[in-house]
Amino acid sequence: MKMNYTIFLLIFFFNDFFSQVPKQLDWFFGDSGKVEIDIDENDYLSSIEAIDSVIYFSGYTGHYDDTILNYDAIIGRLDYQGNLDSTFNDSGYIRFDFPGDNHSSITDMDVGDSGIYFIGNSLDYGVQDTLHLFVGKIDFSGRVDTSFAESGFFTPNLGRYDVGNVISVASNEQVVFCGTSENKISLTDHPLMARLHYNGTLDTTFGTTGIRIWDSNGELADSLTSTLIAKHGSGGYLTDMVEIDDNYFFSGYYRPGSNNMCLMIMVKKNGDINLNYAGLGYRVFELSPNNDNAIVSNYYANDTLYSLINVVGTGYGNVTLFAQDTLGTQLDVTSFSLPDWILESTDMAWSPNGDIAVSSYAINDSLSASVDSDGFFIININSQGVHDANYNNDGFFLEEFDSEESGIEDLCFSNGTLFGGGFVRKMVSGNEFDFCFMKLINNPSLGIPDVSQTGIIMYPNPVSDILRIESSESNLFTFQLFNVAGERVSQNKVMSDSFELNVSEIPKGIYVITIKHLSTGIIESQKIIIE
Repeated sequence: MKMNYTIFLLIFFFNDFFSQVPKQLDWFFGDSGKVEIDIDENDYLSSIEAIDSVIYFSGYTGHYDDTILNYDAIIGRLDYQGNLDSTFNDSGYIRFDFPGDNHSSITDMDVGDSGIYFIGNSLDYGVQDTLHLFVGKIDFSGRVDTSFAESGFFTPNLGRYDVGNVISVASNEQVVFCGTSENKISLTDHPLMARLHYNGTLDTTFGTTGIRIWDSNGELADSLTSTLIAKHGSGGYLTDMVEIDDNYFFSGYYRPGSNNMCLMIMVKKNGDINLNYAGLGYRVFELSPNNDNAIVSNYYANDTLYSLINVVGTGYGNVTLFAQDTLGTQLDVTSFSLPDWILESTDMAWSPNGDIAVSSYAINDSLSASVDSDGFFIININSQGVHDANYNNDGFFLEEFDSEESGIEDLCFSNGTLFGGGFVRKMVSGNEFDFCFMKLINNPSLGIPDVSQTGIIMYPNPVSDILRIESSESNLFTFQLFNVAGERVSQNKVMSDSFELNVSEIPKGIYVITIKHLSTGIIESQKIIIE
């Protein structure tokens, strides 16, 4: 996006400031930056995607009938103010089961050019010991795309338990997904990866069938051989993936015994193991023996592959970032701990300035072990791979919701704004779970369209007393005024096409004012000099 030169200079100037000042929730979003959505008695979020001014979310929702949880898959959309978007399936969400089953959940989704692709799992209580993996697609109106696969759904139906964890719309609108398949005879779990065409049919140029599974004898489902399982036994679980040039990088954990180990696999786009990676095409390792080690998220930038690793066990609970090159050479390991807190990483997102935002459950170890998380916890890893101890002054951001418990599950950036999604637990109202979301102003000068593209005029500038704001295209807008330290010094909602802001009591200096049109969600910004 082309950006006004003045705004560009401000972005450059402000970057040093905003990592050191308190982060701010966007008060235009929901209730002062936070939103809770109650669909049914138990709502669980798996992923979010922010596209411009809207948020897509997925997971499952349901309630208990006696002791059985009846749940459905759900995908929803929030508008720029945090409300369920009624133009999306007439309700703001679509709720459904995989055809033929009566309990379904979505584990991940990705927004492509032609719609929203998702992956999930389902079961039928009437069929014992069977779990289905399914991939599907809905259009942007919130309805199942029946042209995709078979009436909108694809399932490989390979093992006794087939588990889908992650989906990604790769280059050329190819759909890549991964998970785990349990062998029907040995009852052991093995890494699964597959690729579909955009229409939901298997891409047979990925291997020979479009699906790759390692069995306990070291054989692939399409008869190609790997040494992965032969060397390390069975029990591979893939929980994340990222596209890297001509390869796919899959990761998760391997469970040889009582504890998990980190698992990484590099696969060429034809489906073959890339033996140039780590000398074998894979690596299995532990950062902390005798504790659970698992990779939860990956990101590739600047020829470096970053993996977020959970190390959980007695005396552990750190945020750990593992860095390597594309050949598998370890570059760095960054760990962050917080006194009196146990941290369990959930996701990371790449910011516009090259930093990495990392989310985590934050558990105060002085509280009961039954408490899962005490709020939305975020730290910042700078572009050099070092934890920013000045982030939000304390080195971390922690925001609680009005509930007994809350935790962040997923992060994403859009237009320079950081969004988080997770859960709130309300034991007072019957131990219910609701979806919750947060919008954080990480840097109010980023991701803003060119000034005056939407008819806003602000004058005089410089200004000493009254700043006049006029809009030729909208009579309803909000504004925020920030100083160079990133602190908000003024804000208001304007119900007409003009407004007069008295700045006479505001200290002299350089400021940035952001305008949001409530009818369109469009945001614009301008430098203001108060003299």
